[in-house]
Amino acid sequence: MIRVGDLLRAKYRLESSIGKGGMGEVFSALDLSSGRRVAVKVVSRTLVGDLLMARLQREAIAAVRVRSEFVPQVLDVDTTEEGEVFLVMELLRGQTLSERMKRRGHLTWPEVARIGEDVLNGLMDAHAAGVIHRDLKPSNIFIELADAGGRERAKVLDFGVCKLDAPDGEKLTVTGESVGTVAYMAPEQIRGASKVDERADLYSFATVVFETLSGRLAHDAKGQMAMLAAKLECPALRLSDTTLEPIPPGLDALMKRMLSRNADERVATARELLIDWKALGPATVEPRTIPAATLIPDTHHALQPATQTNLTAGTATRLGRRGARTQLLIAAGAIAMAVGALLAMLEVRASSSPPPAPHPVDIVAETPSTPARPDPRTVPGPVLPAQPTPDPPATLAFELPASTGAPSGDTGAVPPPRARSPRFVRPARPPIGVKHAVDEPHIVDKPRY
Repeated sequence: MIRVGDLLRAKYRLESSIGKGGMGEVFSALDLSSGRRVAVKVVSRTLVGDLLMARLQREAIAAVRVRSEFVPQVLDVDTTEEGEVFLVMELLRGQTLSERMKRRGHLTWPEVARIGEDVLNGLMDAHAAGVIHRDLKPSNIFIELADAGGRERAKVLDFGVCKLDAPDGEKLTVTGESVGTVAYMAPEQIRGASKVDERADLYSFATVVFETLSGRLAHDAKGQMAMLAAKLECPALRLSDTTLEPIPPGLDALMKRMLSRNADERVATARELLIDWKALGPATVEPRTIPAATLIPDTHHALQPATQTNLTAGTATRLGRRGARTQLLIAAGAIAMAVGALLAMLEVRASSSPPPAPHPVDIVAETPSTPARPDPRTVPGPVLPAQPTPDPPATLAFELPASTGAPSGDTGAVPPPRARSPRFVRPARPPIGVKHAVDEPHIVDKPRY
């Protein structure tokens, strides 16, 4: 167990803990050989298996290949006496994007524009080195304190689950296995991470941008199962419908393209996306009115979905189908309730209406001698206007298609009051094929912070 005060390989003395993650802990440490303070990330063997440890060790060593001012510099890679891998990196001072969003809920476009440009530069350098990040999210984007010129700089962190273009062809990612964070990973990454390319990172980038401007995810589903189903089956929300800040005119279309479920519809490379990003210009499109219920509380980001490292493509597909079956069951139940309510209304109407005509007649609206009661088949809304004659209580009202000449004795006039007939008359069933307006089940939008 590595703790503060330990000396790693007689070179690095751990001084304080900076933070903990799903696979280990990051410490502030002193490099005894140079006197420089560095960050040491220790990957705990108690939290990961041998296969993942081997993959992280190989990928950590290869991460040295990424030389970029927008990616923290890796100074050393080694193992402890207990066999735990640790990375020595430059020590950054500032905060992660998730920490900033936790305090503020969402950011302005000028901030997002600068951060996004830096992140795209970091991704472009990583992709050029043959490294696909596969886990880009707000907690893996670090915003350094402003320099002497007053400019902040964003850097891409944590290449622990990256995919390498390894020359030896060794495959440590099992076919059909998903790695990354469900809320930010691309649909093709959910199906299997072994064959994803840089377009998966660009999808994650677009998801982060969407969240920073609106305070919610592009697929803001409740729970990971619903999130999987939504990403595999549903289009993303529109940024212009959810943003809390003014945005550039072309950003909505760019986000729609980058969040496509079809990777071929997205921009192909980080370099191309950076060109489009810089061409967006200032924010001139005002946000739409946002209900107060969508404002972001400060405590939400603690609920960020955990990193998934063993989700298979078959599981993701089954979860997607399960979500679809749940939606169909909900819709079927709503239709059954609607049909039951409609039959009850027709029974009440049949018991108080004159007997049907002996032969088919065309329905013609006549001028009634008493105030007319609107036919519920032609009333667009669920509330009927008040009439002198009390109506029987009803809980639902539906709009039916106009008659096509079927036998009916209803001319639209209100019959004079009379005693209810003791005889029960079963009404005709509604025509086959009649479709009622039923609210479709949808993914519940919940605040993210």
